Amino acid sequence: ENFNIINEYSVHKDKIRSIKQQNDKILTGSTDGYVKIWSGFNFENTIYEYSDSMKVFNEISDSIWLNDEIIISAYFNMDFCVIIDHEKKSSMKFSCFMPKSLCKISENLILIGSENSKISLCDITNKSIIKEIDSHDEKSVMNIIKIRNENIFVSSGNDKKIKLWDSDLNNIHSFNEAN
Repeated sequence: ENFNIINEYSVHKDKIRSIKQQNDKILTGSTDGYVKIWSGFNFENTIYEYSDSMKVFNEISDSIWLNDEIIISAYFNMDFCVIIDHEKKSSMKFSCFMPKSLCKISENLILIGSENSKISLCDITNKSIIKEIDSHDEKSVMNIIKIRNENIFVSSGNDKKIKLWDSDLNNIHSFNEAN
């Protein structure tokens, strides 16, 4: 099949690490330290832009929608994620070690995959870690997703493995080149 570019936009000053959709909104996160929200596929004007006013935050590694108002962004070179409420134009930090990837489980629970091979189950409401496991042989957790309509999670890491986890974060199976 032929794929044709419909349009092209330069919307950040550095690499775009994250692009996610929530209803009619698009979220982008970049290593320039900005999180931007766009109306649909119109990348001409942002609905909302977030960055730390002191420019301390940088290197966004992932961003997710928690719901229509709340976004969570992981800042790779820092020891925290930022919970952003773009409707109220407020934000707060959530401590976690060098986050690389995020996965929404429910309105108040997320999984965070970290540089130190940990996967953390976190309660956003209480800003606390409920459970933490070693996951990828002391290598970074690069991605983590929830399988739709299942209580199964999939992670990938710099250990060259894909792992399946049950809802209690017990490893059910590991896939690598040898399998």
